[in-house]
Amino acid sequence: MIIYLYIALSIIICFVFLVLFKKYIFFVIKLKILILLDILLKLKGIKYGYLIFGNKNKFDYPMSVKLPYVIRKIADVLAISKVNNTKTKNLAIIKLDAIGDYVLFHNFLEILRKSEKYNEYKIILIGNLAWKDIFDNFDKVFVDDAFFINKNQFSKNLSYRYKTLKILNKFNIETSIVPVLSRDFLFYDTIVCNFQSDENISFDSNLSNMTREEKNISNRFYTKIIKSDPVTKFEFERNKEFFEKLLDTKIDLQKPGFNKDLIKNDFKLDVSDYAVIFPGASEKNKIWDYKNFYETGKYLNETYNFDIVICGGREDREYSEKIMELSNNKFTDLTGKTTLTDMVSILSNAKILVSNDTSSVHFGASCNTKTVFMLNGRHFGRFAPYPENISQNIISLYPPEIVEIDKNFIEFSKKYEHFSNLDINSITVKTVKESIDKLLKT
Repeated sequence: MIIYLYIALSIIICFVFLVLFKKYIFFVIKLKILILLDILLKLKGIKYGYLIFGNKNKFDYPMSVKLPYVIRKIADVLAISKVNNTKTKNLAIIKLDAIGDYVLFHNFLEILRKSEKYNEYKIILIGNLAWKDIFDNFDKVFVDDAFFINKNQFSKNLSYRYKTLKILNKFNIETSIVPVLSRDFLFYDTIVCNFQSDENISFDSNLSNMTREEKNISNRFYTKIIKSDPVTKFEFERNKEFFEKLLDTKIDLQKPGFNKDLIKNDFKLDVSDYAVIFPGASEKNKIWDYKNFYETGKYLNETYNFDIVICGGREDREYSEKIMELSNNKFTDLTGKTTLTDMVSILSNAKILVSNDTSSVHFGASCNTKTVFMLNGRHFGRFAPYPENISQNIISLYPPEIVEIDKNFIEFSKKYEHFSNLDINSITVKTVKESIDKLLKT
């Protein structure tokens, strides 16, 4: 009888221990798996150290380990293999950012192609599938090869991730360039490790997409870290800074733009004088109310006799449909019906663009289109407000908490560098109308 009591008591103690220390037990298990995976990477001869956590000199792990990291790392370890030590002059430039980021970057591909430092290299672009259409039409001539990644699939689909890394592993890259201020482990650093290049070059990343601990680890993957100026800069100017330091030369490029000779005008609109409204955005807190967009469109139609064209991706249809209903279908809805190349053509011929904080604004700037856009303040100084030296035809509107921008620029850029909880709908339709008048009547 006493033996049974001891057994029951032992079971109860084990159960209580499991409940109380469950998180710690799972942490230890995940940590041991990571260490095993890192050892396997080391045995494979990975030159630049460990892939997700740790470095080649010592084990250096965080206090918490997320299960998705472990699962993705298993796929990475299976995919990555030791590459040929004999490297050819292959240069990979890795750029996986969103569409707007690419619009502010793409002109530097020509600069890189014609540079004295890399003009004899075979340049391979590793890009985001989301903007392949723009690359194919405007920039393909400046690289020798390109490979595009579906970022969502690369993050969530282990089979896709494995196959992608296996393909990239065969490129035999000598030099990897990551012209990105906000790197992350999941994409950039994984690919850099996968290439095992002789030379890896990147910005000294900020902490938008990684922790300080992760940054300290991942910086060891790079043979050269380019220090960025500590002052907040507009993204186009930041790209310019990177390439000037990389190439050790002054770059005479003042603004983003598209080669006019390559702009296709085969997308036919049944309207002549028109304004474009872009009511969608990637995040809910960056979306101005659809009723405000309707009122703005109505004002442009009644005051300036412009036809109204609604643009956006398929994911923006919920907003365009509501606006179309309010307009009794008097507007033209192209939401989800255009390519990025079509957007260049449409915006090049538009009288004005009214938009949320999206890639359309950077398209508008590159097409010299008069633009009014509304923001909630996030990433202040980096993607907006638009500097006057780049475009004097763009007005950036913020909630009333952000005032006297020139005077308070440094303060706002620090306060809203990564996050803003300001209400974009505190920007009134009246303010937007006044900004439209300012652009169209001058």
